[in-house]
Amino acid sequence: MMQGPIDRIIHDFSSSTTKSCNENKCALHLDGVNHESLAIIHGTKYQKNHKYHKKLCDRILFCNKHGFFIAAVELKGGKNIHMKEAIDQIQNGLEVAANMLRNHPVGEWFPLLLYSGSMHPMGTKLLLNNRVTFRGERKTIIKRDCGTRLSTVLSN
Repeated sequence: MMQGPIDRIIHDFSSSTTKSCNENKCALHLDGVNHESLAIIHGTKYQKNHKYHKKLCDRILFCNKHGFFIAAVELKGGKNIHMKEAIDQIQNGLEVAANMLRNHPVGEWFPLLLYSGSMHPMGTKLLLNNRVTFRGERKTIIKRDCGTRLSTVLSN
């Protein structure tokens, strides 16, 4: 029997998966997505269990709902944010996702930064001027507030 990418990721990376998308008093609410159509990689667990030494985003989501999509999610609940580091963490998450998926097609991908509080204008400028890449396609990181619902990201 042929495994889908969600089943394969859960099987191959079970020591690095989690059921939630929250950290540092910041969350992406996974409303409307059942866990059978979702695999979530916990960035810190993946680093530890797979000896990955680069900075990595907090969560990498793989989902079969609304077509197959992925999201590299960095959750920043504190006041101070090092924007260049957050950009690098999201980019590294996208690279890890591409390696996990091998050649499986992806309908859509979302580089997400969830942040509480106001952002310094230089941070906003860095976000707008630095794009991340997944399989040769470049995008600007999507900035949303902590507590955002995944459904609102998918609908925009």
